[in-house]
Amino acid sequence: VVGQWAVSAEQGGVILNMQINADGTGSYIDILNDEQDTFSWQIIDSNLVLNHNSDNSTDTLYFTKNINVGYQFLDQGNDSEGDYVDAGMFVKRNEVAINTGNFSGRHRFREGHEIDS
Repeated sequence: VVGQWAVSAEQGGVILNMQINADGTGSYIDILNDEQDTFSWQIIDSNLVLNHNSDNSTDTLYFTKNINVGYQFLDQGNDSEGDYVDAGMFVKRNEVAINTGNFSGRHRFREGHEIDS
């Protein structure tokens, strides 16, 4: 899990840019409100456990599905308001340069839900 991740949680309404370091530390910034925090992390029973430094809250991420570019997860956490459960996406941030080799071809813009293929 070491690296840079984009994290989106459904109920919490957060979109995070998260950095997870090999030394068991990490940080994030919520791109919606610029809230920042640092945390320590560990893997317990194949789950990612985050201990937030600012308020001593905890999140346990249960990875439920590998989606090739990251993971779908359930989050069981607690904070000053009590216990909660949330769901979201945990996507690896990779810098990909757009060039002729990976972009050339035909592209079709589509918008809407009722478009025939």
